[in-house]
Amino acid sequence: MTISRTVTFEYTASPSEVAGLLQDPVFLRYRSEQAGERNIDVKVEPAAGGVRITVSREKTVDVPAFARIAVGNVSRAVESSFWRQDGQKWHAEYTIEVSGLPVKVQGKSMLSPTAKGCHYTSTFETNARIPLIGGRIASLFADGLVEQLLANAERNAAALVRDSERGPRSFIDGLREHGAQTANEG
Repeated sequence: MTISRTVTFEYTASPSEVAGLLQDPVFLRYRSEQAGERNIDVKVEPAAGGVRITVSREKTVDVPAFARIAVGNVSRAVESSFWRQDGQKWHAEYTIEVSGLPVKVQGKSMLSPTAKGCHYTSTFETNARIPLIGGRIASLFADGLVEQLLANAERNAAALVRDSERGPRSFIDGLREHGAQTANEG
């Protein structure tokens, strides 16, 4: 069964500033660490017409009892995104796959300019190919992804504000200097 969701968020930064942050491997690692993820691997590579970003990580997930047998509590997710610029807008297509689970996410995101910064929209479909409980698993996974996308948007916005308030030495530069794991600057 396929479940669809849409997430929106307003940034006070331009689409290019947000896209730049979302393509920074040091920040992506830091954001994953802040989300409680571990064994994180981030790859950012130029690709024809854009940038390919792959983030692989593990996270313990609180799963209801009916789904625990099918999906377990710890999952390794691999998110693959392709970002490209179109004028002042940025578009992404992404997939998320979880090892050992017949669950897949396919989505599209867009950063569009506004008078105060930019508008972020992400629309995705979650598909769980599990007999009998697939719809419930897909819905659970989709709801969890909505929470994660909104939490990531909040972390992104906070980092952009922290970066702009730092003067010549940015928050992101601090992450690079000290490593994402030890950068808990205020």
